[in-house]
Amino acid sequence: PRFDKPRRWSLRLQYLSIFFGLTCFCFGLLFIIWPEQLNGLLEAQLGTTKFEKPMPDWKVTSLLAVFAVSWILWLYTLWLLSTLFGHYAKGRIFNLEPCLILRKLGVVMLFSAFIAFISPTLAVLIATVDNPAGEKALSISISSPMIYSLMAGGLLLIIGQIMTKAVEIDD
Repeated sequence: PRFDKPRRWSLRLQYLSIFFGLTCFCFGLLFIIWPEQLNGLLEAQLGTTKFEKPMPDWKVTSLLAVFAVSWILWLYTLWLLSTLFGHYAKGRIFNLEPCLILRKLGVVMLFSAFIAFISPTLAVLIATVDNPAGEKALSISISSPMIYSLMAGGLLLIIGQIMTKAVEIDD
């Protein structure tokens, strides 16, 4: 009864990661089957309409690859959280495995902040690469969620490292 909440949270996160994975897969299929939708997404996400419509297949594939990296990072993060809560549900709080998972979560969050910074820039460059000189776009931005991801990732990495050393000293 003491670990019922973490066990329930672990199951919820596992279901959420499965749902999110299927959703991302469906969106990827939608953009491959119906590439005109990608144009609308780009206009909304990147704030520019200065790209070729309809897009060639290589651009659609490249943009899907850029967006897929962040989707995969989210799935991996949800899986790590699910695994972490699974350890907590079994009472393994101060073992080596949860500490290593915390460190991995920190690294993934740091990497996702970097990807969040670079992916819009890459997407704009891919979308406007064939434009004539003077009509190509370059967009660089930093937002609060990127800064929060950097801070949270660094914090998780440090906490995981400290807990790992504590477990090693305890053994």
